Amino acid sequence: GLMATVSGYIVDLDSRDSLLFNYSTAFKIMAVCWAADLLVVSGLRVPERAGVSTNPWAEVGKLFSSMKTIAFLFWCVMVGFVFGAMGLHFWLLEDLGGNKSCDDSRNIKLLQGLCLTVNCIGETPVFFLSGILLTWLGNSLCMTVVLVAHGMRLLYYSMLVTPWQVLPIELVQGITFGLFFPCLVSVSAQSAPPGAETTMTTLAFIMFDGLGCSLGGWVSGWLYQIVGGSLTYRYFGCAALVGAAVNMMLQRKVQQEE
Repeated sequence: GLMATVSGYIVDLDSRDSLLFNYSTAFKIMAVCWAADLLVVSGLRVPERAGVSTNPWAEVGKLFSSMKTIAFLFWCVMVGFVFGAMGLHFWLLEDLGGNKSCDDSRNIKLLQGLCLTVNCIGETPVFFLSGILLTWLGNSLCMTVVLVAHGMRLLYYSMLVTPWQVLPIELVQGITFGLFFPCLVSVSAQSAPPGAETTMTTLAFIMFDGLGCSLGGWVSGWLYQIVGGSLTYRYFGCAALVGAAVNMMLQRKVQQEE
């Protein structure tokens, strides 16, 4: 997170006499950080757990007749759909900076780096506390909270006037990202047959990333080109809140069936 701010500042500094941004130093920093990540990951010891399922995909496939599984996969797709629009918010910041004044656009890469730093500040404690939060609130409520947080964040983006106003809402990354992934893994493990937990988690990520994010990225890019960034985020914010309401109804139905 901290290196994002450093990289953004250096990019702005290297590009101050040019009409184009010079990202070369940022790519060098990224290469060093990736090498450090690989070094750390190579030393991890992940305990292996022998599965008891001989055909996990077949067993997971049987769950599609379950309302609980359908509701969970709908949630994965819906979160992915609105999450897919997040990738465009740096475009929005650049548009807002260019529309207002040179001062707003002069340090735009520093601002974008600060956004990522604030994201990490928001999500890191939530990752550590996710087990407690899931136990205290329950999976169903956490699923709804994640979509509501996405809605609030996207609607906030739609109301931005200057790019630097974005920083406070970036703390909500703790919920939209830091709570989402533990919740997804938790529900996947609870929904899957014994020995098929990894397969169920894979299916959930396919629905989130492969379907939801892809569709959300395409639709948000198309809307951004037609109606602009502010309206695009307003539409996606409303979609997230509608998705939260639908998720509440589906979870209530699941509880009634159980």
